[in-house]
Amino acid sequence: MPAQQRKNRQRRRYAVALLDSAGRLTDQHLFSQLGWTPGTRVKIGVGDGHEIVVRRDEQGGSVLTSRNMVLVPAPLRHWCGYDAGDPVLVVAVPSMSAVVLHPIETLDQALPDPTRIVEMMRPAGVPPGHADPTQAISADDRGDDELTTGLGAHGGDVDEDASVVGGDRE
Repeated sequence: MPAQQRKNRQRRRYAVALLDSAGRLTDQHLFSQLGWTPGTRVKIGVGDGHEIVVRRDEQGGSVLTSRNMVLVPAPLRHWCGYDAGDPVLVVAVPSMSAVVLHPIETLDQALPDPTRIVEMMRPAGVPPGHADPTQAISADDRGDDELTTGLGAHGGDVDEDASVVGGDRE
Protein backbone atom coordinates (compact mmCIF):
# COMPACT_ATOMS: atom_id res chain seq x y z
CA MET A 1 0.00 0.00 0.00
CA PRO A 2 1.41 3.45 -0.89
CA ALA A 3 2.63 5.57 2.05
CA GLN A 4 -0.02 8.27 1.43
CA GLN A 5 -2.87 5.75 1.68
CA ARG A 6 -1.47 4.32 4.94
CA LYS A 7 -1.09 7.84 6.36
CA ASN A 8 -4.70 8.75 5.51
CA ARG A 9 -6.00 5.56 7.14
CA GLN A 10 -4.26 6.48 10.39
CA ARG A 11 -5.33 10.12 10.66
CA ARG A 12 -7.95 11.17 13.17
CA ARG A 13 -11.56 11.40 12.02
CA TYR A 14 -14.31 13.54 13.54
CA ALA A 15 -18.09 13.40 13.84
CA VAL A 16 -20.86 14.79 15.97
CA ALA A 17 -23.24 12.19 17.38
CA LEU A 18 -26.00 12.04 19.98
CA LEU A 19 -26.10 9.85 23.04
CA ASP A 20 -29.54 8.27 22.88
CA SER A 21 -31.90 8.02 25.87
CA ALA A 22 -30.18 4.81 27.01
CA GLY A 23 -26.66 6.22 26.61
CA ARG A 24 -25.94 4.34 23.40
CA LEU A 25 -23.73 5.89 20.76
CA THR A 26 -22.85 5.02 17.22
CA ASP A 27 -21.30 6.53 14.17
CA GLN A 28 -21.35 3.86 11.51
CA HIS A 29 -18.80 5.64 9.34
CA LEU A 30 -16.21 6.08 12.11
CA PHE A 31 -16.82 2.66 13.60
CA SER A 32 -16.38 0.99 10.21
CA GLN A 33 -13.11 2.87 9.68
CA LEU A 34 -11.92 1.39 12.96
CA GLY A 35 -13.03 -2.07 11.85
CA TRP A 36 -15.61 -2.21 14.64
CA THR A 37 -18.56 -4.48 13.96
CA PRO A 38 -21.35 -5.88 16.14
CA GLY A 39 -19.78 -8.04 18.83
CA THR A 40 -16.50 -6.07 18.96
CA ARG A 41 -15.26 -5.98 22.55
CA VAL A 42 -14.31 -2.57 23.93
CA LYS A 43 -13.01 -1.06 27.13
CA ILE A 44 -14.62 2.19 28.33
CA GLY A 45 -12.82 4.69 30.55
CA VAL A 46 -12.17 8.40 31.02
CA GLY A 47 -9.46 10.90 30.15
CA ASP A 48 -8.01 13.56 32.45
CA GLY A 49 -10.52 16.16 31.24
CA HIS A 50 -13.62 13.97 31.79
CA GLU A 51 -13.60 12.77 28.18
CA ILE A 52 -15.04 9.31 27.63
CA VAL A 53 -12.65 6.91 25.91
CA VAL A 54 -13.82 3.78 24.11
CA ARG A 55 -11.03 1.49 22.92
CA ARG A 56 -11.07 -1.90 21.22
CA ASP A 57 -9.91 -4.47 23.73
CA GLU A 58 -10.41 -8.24 23.44
CA GLN A 59 -10.62 -8.35 27.26
CA GLY A 60 -13.00 -5.34 27.42
CA GLY A 61 -16.13 -5.52 29.51
CA SER A 62 -18.44 -4.01 26.85
CA VAL A 63 -19.56 -5.32 23.47
CA LEU A 64 -20.96 -3.43 20.49
CA THR A 65 -24.64 -4.22 20.03
CA SER A 66 -26.17 -5.90 16.99
CA ARG A 67 -26.83 -2.37 15.65
CA ASN A 68 -23.13 -1.52 16.12
CA MET A 69 -23.75 0.74 19.11
CA VAL A 70 -21.70 1.12 22.25
CA LEU A 71 -23.49 1.57 25.57
CA VAL A 72 -21.81 4.12 27.81
CA PRO A 73 -22.81 3.17 31.38
CA ALA A 74 -25.00 5.74 33.17
CA PRO A 75 -22.67 6.25 36.16
CA LEU A 76 -19.79 7.06 33.81
CA ARG A 77 -21.96 9.40 31.68
CA HIS A 78 -23.18 11.25 34.76
CA TRP A 79 -19.71 11.49 36.32
CA CYS A 80 -18.44 13.06 33.08
CA GLY A 81 -21.46 15.39 32.86
CA TYR A 82 -23.23 13.85 29.86
CA ASP A 83 -27.01 13.50 29.68
CA ALA A 84 -29.13 11.43 27.31
CA GLY A 85 -29.61 13.30 24.04
CA ASP A 86 -26.43 15.35 24.43
CA PRO A 87 -24.44 15.92 21.26
CA VAL A 88 -20.83 14.81 21.57
CA LEU A 89 -17.77 15.40 19.43
CA VAL A 90 -16.46 11.96 18.50
CA VAL A 91 -12.79 11.76 17.61
CA ALA A 92 -11.64 8.48 16.11
CA VAL A 93 -8.00 7.54 16.69
CA PRO A 94 -7.45 4.72 14.17
CA SER A 95 -3.85 4.05 15.23
CA MET A 96 -5.19 3.04 18.66
CA SER A 97 -8.57 1.61 17.52
CA ALA A 98 -10.30 4.07 19.82
CA VAL A 99 -12.77 6.95 19.97
CA VAL A 100 -12.74 9.85 22.40
CA LEU A 101 -16.01 11.59 23.26
CA HIS A 102 -15.80 15.28 24.07
CA PRO A 103 -18.66 17.55 25.15
CA ILE A 104 -19.69 19.67 22.16
CA GLU A 105 -18.72 22.76 24.20
CA THR A 106 -15.09 21.75 23.63
CA LEU A 107 -15.48 23.37 20.21
CA ASP A 108 -16.15 26.73 21.93
CA GLN A 109 -12.62 26.61 23.34
CA ALA A 110 -10.98 25.49 20.09
CA LEU A 111 -12.71 27.65 17.48
CA PRO A 112 -12.44 31.42 16.99
CA ASP A 113 -15.15 33.55 18.59
CA PRO A 114 -18.09 33.44 16.14
CA THR A 115 -19.44 36.78 17.40
CA ARG A 116 -16.19 38.49 16.40
CA ILE A 117 -16.21 36.77 13.01
CA VAL A 118 -19.75 38.04 12.33
CA GLU A 119 -18.85 41.53 13.49
CA MET A 120 -15.79 41.58 11.19
CA MET A 121 -17.69 40.21 8.18
CA ARG A 122 -16.98 41.92 4.86
CA PRO A 123 -17.91 41.22 1.26
CA ALA A 124 -15.88 38.45 -0.32
CA GLY A 125 -12.94 39.83 -2.24
CA VAL A 126 -12.44 42.83 0.07
CA PRO A 127 -9.14 42.54 1.94
CA PRO A 128 -9.10 43.02 5.72
CA GLY A 129 -8.85 46.66 6.71
CA HIS A 130 -10.00 47.96 3.31
CA ALA A 131 -11.04 51.62 3.66
CA ASP A 132 -14.50 51.12 2.10
CA PRO A 133 -15.75 47.55 2.82
CA THR A 134 -18.84 48.13 0.67
CA GLN A 135 -16.65 48.45 -2.43
CA ALA A 136 -15.38 45.09 -3.60
CA ILE A 137 -12.12 44.94 -5.52
CA SER A 138 -12.82 44.80 -9.24
CA ALA A 139 -11.63 41.94 -11.41
CA ASP A 140 -9.17 44.33 -13.07
CA ASP A 141 -7.58 45.13 -9.69
CA ARG A 142 -7.18 41.43 -8.87
CA GLY A 143 -6.05 40.41 -12.31
CA ASP A 144 -8.55 37.56 -12.68
CA ASP A 145 -12.03 37.04 -14.09
CA GLU A 146 -13.89 36.05 -10.92
CA LEU A 147 -16.97 37.93 -9.88
CA THR A 148 -16.30 40.75 -7.45
CA THR A 149 -17.98 38.68 -4.72
CA GLY A 150 -15.15 36.15 -5.01
CA LEU A 151 -17.72 33.37 -5.17
CA GLY A 152 -17.15 32.50 -8.81
CA ALA A 153 -19.85 31.63 -11.33
CA HIS A 154 -22.15 30.08 -8.71
CA GLY A 155 -22.63 33.32 -6.79
CA GLY A 156 -23.87 32.80 -3.27
CA ASP A 157 -26.36 30.02 -3.98
CA VAL A 158 -26.20 27.24 -1.41
CA ASP A 159 -28.06 23.97 -1.58
CA GLU A 160 -29.84 23.96 1.78
CA ASP A 161 -30.53 20.23 1.47
CA ALA A 162 -26.81 19.46 1.43
CA SER A 163 -26.37 19.58 5.20
CA VAL A 164 -24.07 16.96 6.68
CA VAL A 165 -24.47 15.47 10.12
CA GLY A 166 -22.12 12.87 11.53
CA GLY A 167 -20.32 12.62 8.20
CA ASP A 168 -23.35 11.32 6.27
CA ARG A 169 -25.66 13.29 3.96
CA GLU A 170 -29.20 13.39 5.20
